[in-house]
Amino acid sequence: MDPHAGTDADAPAGNAAPETTMADESSKSKHPSGRKVFVSAGDSWWGMHAAREFLRRPNKEYNVTAGVADPNSPLAKTLKDEGATIVQVNTLDGDNIRQALSSSGAPTLILVPEFVPDMVIRCNNILAQSIYSIKSIVLWSSIGVDDSASIPDEDFVPSAGADGDDAAVDADADADDKVANPTAAAGDKPKYHPLSLLKEVEELAVHAVPDTLRVAILRVGFPVQHFFLLQNVIQNRGIVPFVSEDDHFAPLDLIDAGRATIGLLRLDASGGDVDSIPDAYLGHPTLLTGTERMSGPMLVTAANVGLGARLQFANVSMSDMKAFLQQTRLDAFQLAMVIGLWRLFDMSKLDVESGELPKLLDTIGDTPSTITEFFRRHHDQFAPPHPAKAKWGSRCVVL
Repeated sequence: MDPHAGTDADAPAGNAAPETTMADESSKSKHPSGRKVFVSAGDSWWGMHAAREFLRRPNKEYNVTAGVADPNSPLAKTLKDEGATIVQVNTLDGDNIRQALSSSGAPTLILVPEFVPDMVIRCNNILAQSIYSIKSIVLWSSIGVDDSASIPDEDFVPSAGADGDDAAVDADADADDKVANPTAAAGDKPKYHPLSLLKEVEELAVHAVPDTLRVAILRVGFPVQHFFLLQNVIQNRGIVPFVSEDDHFAPLDLIDAGRATIGLLRLDASGGDVDSIPDAYLGHPTLLTGTERMSGPMLVTAANVGLGARLQFANVSMSDMKAFLQQTRLDAFQLAMVIGLWRLFDMSKLDVESGELPKLLDTIGDTPSTITEFFRRHHDQFAPPHPAKAKWGSRCVVL
């Protein structure tokens, strides 16, 4: 599966930044007005899931505006078909951002970062413009941001300048390096990991907005949707590769992340018409993981139950995992994000279950989904069409 194609709405999809300032273009939804929410990066994998769960609330409870870079992208079209108002936004243009937020009439912003090298700049622009019309912000961040320094430099990616111009980036990097390191090679750029940039975004959300804005941060756990990136090897070889056999994690279905975001906003407003963020969630990150702590072999067992298949667990090297992931059409920045999470899994940094998910879902009368349910829901995407012919040698464990 091409993760940029967006042919399956639950599968990963890329998020290209606009190259030029574009006019505000929107397509209006048909559902009646109600609670209003603005979701950024709606044409990204995360943003689509965030917006989609608001759209799926009973009785068309939410009027959702999704800011997108490309209104013709598959995921933007998916949200439009499900009732969202689609607004094209250039997140490098402050006036364009302010107009999009204000015209939506939404008091609540779900800030989903764009996974591009100038992520921090773009998020800062949105935060700066939100003060004019937004009252509450829920920032989606990621598990592992505090451990990003543990990830090897080889997995880092070059930073970007404010204008996205490579020449300007090179010039700025050279100037900084000459001050900090006179022997730095010309043209070298400082390199960062996407998770460390998300940490910067978190700090901006807490410290760079006025007290009149209520800001919560949800650190999304390891998304089970990442296994769509391994769909080819799962279907064609009948294996599910992991970089460790013994380490554990609690993978999160992004559908649950979207529903938990709604639950967070409803904790103090379950009987009223205005969403709000409880004081207990203000100004600090809240980790949101799934409720099933498991190892790789345990996940494969759950997948086999859901698929009615006999997939095999494969303990592979990080080089093998990189090779599998590089067969997708993720760009270098997105690839670094995914590989970084696998590295942290291998270092036992993701072995945690937060316990927040059931609490937040209970607010809206929902319960967490299971890994078995995820694979059952996507049987056609994962189940091998025939018994696998290729094996993975001695490292393969039949379950």
